[in-house]
Amino acid sequence: MDYTPIIETDFTGSTLILPAISHANLGQLTIDILLSTTQMPRVGILDHPFLLSFVGNDCTETEKLKGQMVTPMEIHHDTEKKISIIQQRVPIMSQRGKIFSKDFMEWIGSMNFAKVIILTGANASFRLDNMIKTPKQIVCMRLNEFENEKIVFENIDEIDPKEFEIVKNSGLLKHYYNFVKEAKGIEFVSLIFFLFEGKNIIESTTCCNILNKTIQFMKFENENNNWKIPLSWKDQKPIDLSMY
Repeated sequence: MDYTPIIETDFTGSTLILPAISHANLGQLTIDILLSTTQMPRVGILDHPFLLSFVGNDCTETEKLKGQMVTPMEIHHDTEKKISIIQQRVPIMSQRGKIFSKDFMEWIGSMNFAKVIILTGANASFRLDNMIKTPKQIVCMRLNEFENEKIVFENIDEIDPKEFEIVKNSGLLKHYYNFVKEAKGIEFVSLIFFLFEGKNIIESTTCCNILNKTIQFMKFENENNNWKIPLSWKDQKPIDLSMY
């Protein structure tokens, strides 16, 4: 993994939030909302031979990020709150996910983060019967043993990593799990949202609310309608139903 700093940043002791490219793009959509709302400055660019090439205009329409050219993978950081956010805009080359995951997790381990939260979507069709009845739409999975203070998501049940058979279409999450065991001293936990493909704005906003209760990005008087929808989500044309 190659890292090019834009602003020299010490990530030691900070909390990192990143998406796993997965079902319904849940992680990426959530990250877009967080960046649009917090206006967290970009501090570096990540690159890897197996990241698909991409370049484009900024999609957040914020004063701090306006006019920036975006690349496949970037990291933002809030020095005061000690929070870092990675946005990954492209998938990995076919059959290269295992190598990419190993390199990525090694880089994360080398940066001395204290906590890492991985956001991923999973296909709701594969939930177990007891999860459908409850319904348990959101769960968390701790990806390594951690004896110190844990990240605790309020009212979110924790499942065992052995239950990967129900976490379908979760992207590279299983590869991440296999390699984070080597990153000693860092707490890894995944927030998993079981959902169906669609616009998924409600699910992404819900994910932001859960994170905000735990990490406290923003102070809102009311959770409703406080998150800023990214520029890239606006003015979307309706689906042409004639194709069906």
